[in-house]
Amino acid sequence: MIRSQTDYNMTKSRADRLRAAIQRAVGSGPARGEDPQLHAAGIDGMRRQLDELETQMREYDRDRKRNS
Repeated sequence: MIRSQTDYNMTKSRADRLRAAIQRAVGSGPARGEDPQLHAAGIDGMRRQLDELETQMREYDRDRKRNS
């Protein structure tokens, strides 16, 4: 849960890093010897984390606008 602008900024930074990591993982494909299903599961997990962070940021923005 985001409670302050500082939390929001840290969450945004983490979301940006996750987006970049997802792009790298998708672009590179599984490493040699890596199970493709495990690679896909890792990407899926990162996407779920990103969705959660984006939801938290939207909720913080909505609450902040409501309280302005």
